[in-house]
Amino acid sequence: MMICHGWYPCFESQPTPASVSRRIVTELLRNEFGFEGLVMTDDLDMGAILIRYRLDETIRLCLEAGNDIMMLCHRVPEIETVQRILGTLPSDQIERAQQHVREFKKNLSPPEQFSENAFQEINREIADLRAAVIGEEEAGRVVRERQISPVERF
Repeated sequence: MMICHGWYPCFESQPTPASVSRRIVTELLRNEFGFEGLVMTDDLDMGAILIRYRLDETIRLCLEAGNDIMMLCHRVPEIETVQRILGTLPSDQIERAQQHVREFKKNLSPPEQFSENAFQEINREIADLRAAVIGEEEAGRVVRERQISPVERF
């Protein structure tokens, strides 16, 4: 389950991204709805987070809220900093998150072998859908303007 950074005033009276809200992640999602699976944040490099919180505060709040994975998409060089931050946080929260990740991994299936034919068929279906929704002429224009590869053309 991915938690966004939207503010829901019915749950938080002050502007608070859902991703750092214990009320939303733990009390509502986990306790009230009974969700026991993996919970992750949306990208922590988005404005709703960056303009309000420092990196250490963000990681701490997300983990306290009940998230298991915190997604950083654009600050890859900060990974060692995040590891240090995690090392300062309560071990029971870290263990809870690690347990959810372990449980999630148990249910993963190995990827199917890549098939060029299956890939081409999916591309044809997407192209047909595009043409059905916006018309063949508009679909052709979109393909040309966006310089979609020949594989994606119909």
